Amino acid sequence: MNESLLPSIFACNVVVNSLLSFLTTALLIQLILVLFRIKQPRFKSLLLCLPLLKLVTDLFSYDFENWALTNAINPLLAEEGSRNLSLMTCYPIPAENIYFPLTQIVFSINYGERFSPGDLVALSISPLTLISLTTLILGISLTKAWKLFQRIKNSRQRLAKIVKNSKPYLERIGNQRLAKRVQQKRCQIILSSQVDTPLAFQRYICIPDNLIAKLTQEEFEAVLIHEMGHLCWFDALIRVICQFIHTLFWWVPMNWWIKRIENFQEKACDAAITRYKVEGADLASAIVKSAQSAKMRPPLLSSCFVQKESVINRLNLLLDDSITKKNSRVIWFQIVLATSLAFIVTTSKFWIF
Repeated sequence: MNESLLPSIFACNVVVNSLLSFLTTALLIQLILVLFRIKQPRFKSLLLCLPLLKLVTDLFSYDFENWALTNAINPLLAEEGSRNLSLMTCYPIPAENIYFPLTQIVFSINYGERFSPGDLVALSISPLTLISLTTLILGISLTKAWKLFQRIKNSRQRLAKIVKNSKPYLERIGNQRLAKRVQQKRCQIILSSQVDTPLAFQRYICIPDNLIAKLTQEEFEAVLIHEMGHLCWFDALIRVICQFIHTLFWWVPMNWWIKRIENFQEKACDAAITRYKVEGADLASAIVKSAQSAKMRPPLLSSCFVQKESVINRLNLLLDDSITKKNSRVIWFQIVLATSLAFIVTTSKFWIF
């Protein structure tokens, strides 16, 4: 085995194994959501982040010491019957008699060395093709990362411009609990002509100036509660991290998965109105008015507040009061399940050596 090819083979591992790992983890998360009937949207959004997090943690989970190729073993040339596919539900440490609760799906050879589907792909093509493909993938990744950096930089500049040119909202908030929460978070409510829909970022809640006059006091406070949910749970930061991971692993089809995360974030913020004794109909009405207002002006800076894909479903949930049905024991069970699942999934090995 030519050692100069090992970096390219590892790069092939990252491409192939990350795709398999993401699909496997996503399937497991979806099974958990269905089998345990998890309904709370906030926990759903957090659980759906795990397959993306797993892509990053996998980069630090490779065992190069037991990699077949570093031990001069070509898995394609191994003796017939010596290659194994193993599924383990715990990881033993014989000397300590300790078992870690994790799952492994790995290929191995009878001698103990491990290999991966990425190795098989890399060894099945010519060295020149392998080097060319990995160089191309690396170049695309760097280009996409630079473009994302520029988009983030431009967004920060636009947000700074919005804050600079905005007007503060000076009216009193009638909901005392909401007013106290806004004060605790040192949140500033501003009005701007440079946004289409309500927007939460940093410590600001920005409301379109042409929308504020159309909202009743109850609808306005419902919007504030929704946007406060985004600030308290750092939803904007989570979305940036998801986009960054998507940029690094651009070959993994996760756009649809990220949209599901954003959809559940929106539903979780909708559900927050029940803690402030605000009617779901008030927020539903505010969403409709915001969508109508956004259509009447040129496209500006928008948020996910009135995303077409989720707004109808959100309105139905708000109007049938399903978000008010809670069971504290079920919620605590979901918290324990989410914490346990996070540990198991992020420490497991799927398809990597």
